[in-house]
Amino acid sequence: MALTKIILLLFLSPTLLHALSNESQQTLPFEETLIQQACLNTTDPTSCISRIHAECQRGGRRGSLPVLHAAVRGTINEALRAIETVSGFAPVSDNLREQTAIEDCMELLDHTVDELSWSLSEMSRLEAGGTVRPEANLRTWMSAALSNQDTCLEGFHGTDGRLRHYL
Repeated sequence: MALTKIILLLFLSPTLLHALSNESQQTLPFEETLIQQACLNTTDPTSCISRIHAECQRGGRRGSLPVLHAAVRGTINEALRAIETVSGFAPVSDNLREQTAIEDCMELLDHTVDELSWSLSEMSRLEAGGTVRPEANLRTWMSAALSNQDTCLEGFHGTDGRLRHYL
């Protein structure tokens, strides 16, 4: 879920938030830079870039908000895949600490999907001109999603790390 970290950093920038609210002023090079930044720290940047481009083309829209929408949707999909992966661990572990970490991760990932979905909704309101100051909600939800990821991984400290590796 490296996209979450990049998206959170992007939304912490007041300059970017101002640019997002003035969508028509955006240029294609800025879109490409944003896509590159969003995919920079992912495990497969080429695939990430391709998915974001495809998602933006599917919507037929240009600008920074469609790029961010695509990146957040991609992160939601990653979180859903992680939920599937983690749920497969449940019958595998006899270790109480690992079992607790698995259960916590499933709950945290579920919250992450909700928080990222709320962020998408807020960005849609911003795009439609209906949200005056989206910063607080977006920062809160993106920060929570990022914290959930870190908390999930921290739950596996003190274990042999074999399950943490898959997350």
